[in-house]
Amino acid sequence: MFHATLAHSAQELKRLLVAADAYWRAVDLGYLADAPLDTRGGQRAGLLLLLAGLLEFPADPNLLDGLWEQALDMLRMPRLSRSLVRRCIDEEDHAQSNYYGSARGVIALIGTADAPGGVLKEASPVAFDDIMSDSPEVGRARPLKPPATA
Repeated sequence: MFHATLAHSAQELKRLLVAADAYWRAVDLGYLADAPLDTRGGQRAGLLLLLAGLLEFPADPNLLDGLWEQALDMLRMPRLSRSLVRRCIDEEDHAQSNYYGSARGVIALIGTADAPGGVLKEASPVAFDDIMSDSPEVGRARPLKPPATA
């Protein structure tokens, strides 16, 4: 993942990508297999909450939004508002030290199997469909291209 392409990237972007890789390893190994993380949509919603939580530090909002957009692009995720995802990590989560998302946050973001939707479908039905799709590539890191040689 730390290819020459990322050598001069912001350290926060690298942190997001490493966290995404670690998250997917935990999912693949079955450590995060309970509902609502038992579906692709739930897993991707959990990843979005993790990324949003990692960007909660005092910094220029434009910088954070730029990092968010880059991370979503590199992880083949639909374009989403960071504030939309952040709203699903509320004071109840913080009181329980769930700064990087929770099962309740995943349900708030995408709904349940019986009542799909959540705030994501309300805000962007297209992004909701992408998150809930069966494509194995959505949410996974895009392969880095080798640097061009002269």
